[in-house]
This record gives sequence, C-alpha cells and structure tokens, in this order.
Amino acid sequence: MSAPSSAPVALPTMLTSAGRPSSERWPHGSNRAVHDLLALSSNTSRGLNHAAPSTSSIADSTDVDYWYRLGLRNAYAQAAGLVLARELEDDPFVIAERITRSLDAGVTDMTALRSAAYGHAAPTTSERQLHWMGPKEFTARHGVVSCADRDFGARWGGRGEQRITLRPNPLGGKGLLFAYDPVWDEFAVLVSDVMPAAVEAAFRHASDIDIHLDPVCFAELVHKHETKMRLS
Repeated sequence: MSAPSSAPVALPTMLTSAGRPSSERWPHGSNRAVHDLLALSSNTSRGLNHAAPSTSSIADSTDVDYWYRLGLRNAYAQAAGLVLARELEDDPFVIAERITRSLDAGVTDMTALRSAAYGHAAPTTSERQLHWMGPKEFTARHGVVSCADRDFGARWGGRGEQRITLRPNPLGGKGLLFAYDPVWDEFAVLVSDVMPAAVEAAFRHASDIDIHLDPVCFAELVHKHETKMRLS
C-alpha cells in the first residue's frame, strides 16, 4: 500500500448533547465512557458517506484517509460495545453493529445513538403509541391523586418535562405506572400492572442512560427488569 498523501486526521473532539453538558446525562463511570466513545465514533464518521471509495475504481480503493477514518469509527463503536456488553448481557459486536448501522443511516443525534447502543428504539421512532387522555377520563378510570403515589420526576421526554408516577395498588402487590404531559394536561398509562421493584430498578437504569428518556422507552426498561426479576 502506498504511503498516505497527507498526515493522518487528528483525533476527533468530544461532542455533547444539544445544549446540555455531557456530565448532566453521563455523570460517571462506564456510562460516561460510553458517551465519549459514541461521540468519538460519530465525529469520526462525519463525511464518510460522501467520501466512500467507489468499488469500481482501483485508485479510490487506495484512499488511505477514508479507510483510516472508517477504522477509527468502527473501533470506537466496538469499544462502546465492549463497555456495554456486561450491563446489557449482549454480544459486544452486536452492540457495535447497532451503532455503526445508525451512523451509516446518517444518525448524529446523541440520544438516538445511545438508544441504538442500548437496543431501544429512538423516542421519535418508537412503534408503540401511548393513549393520552384528559384528567377527567384518567380520574374516572384510575382514581384521583394519592399521597401514596411514587413520583419519579417531571424530566422525561423530548422536552424534558413529562412526569412519570407509580400508583401502588392499595391492596398491595403491583401498581399502575403512568405519565403526565403538562403542556397538553393529559395522562397516559405506561404499564397497567407492574412490580414497584422493577420500576425502581428501571429508574436507576434510566438515570444512567438518559435522564430525559422517552416514557415509552422507560416502560420498555421496566418490562426488561420485571422479566429479569421473574426469572431470578
């Protein structure tokens, strides 16, 4: 292989989520490491789609800069997969493939890349649609606000202001998990019959993934933890 015509590109700088310090969403440990690796992979991927060498051109196939950057991008994605493999109990190469497939599709939003890495649909593309209802309908179906309700904060969703609440069954056992949107003054049931311990575990997990996680994705985390608890 001939020598590169120019010096290798500089290592990419870190990216942060739009308008928010990365430390707010990725406070410490492995989660911050995953954030940094995703940012590096995304930054290195810039322009690769337009610079991809043609398979029909022998000259283009020796574009060392393209292959160097592609290798860096994939290496960062694989490193993120290795960091996440134990937590997700998934193959690191499968995780890396989800990341690179999203990058190949032109995804640059960090929330969407995190969703891909963790195996969740991005909030804007989730197949599940919530049924939102007004206060009167919700109260008629599920009762009024109770002092026993467990509040998980009004920080969820794309605007970071939807509230998630767990309403325990007064007879004990499982409870009702629901979301509230203050803009439309509407409620939506996330999980109708759920173990409180699974919600608590999902809350801790979501705090490490994205403190503004979409309520639908939060419900998916709850189902995942509840399944684990049932099998343990």
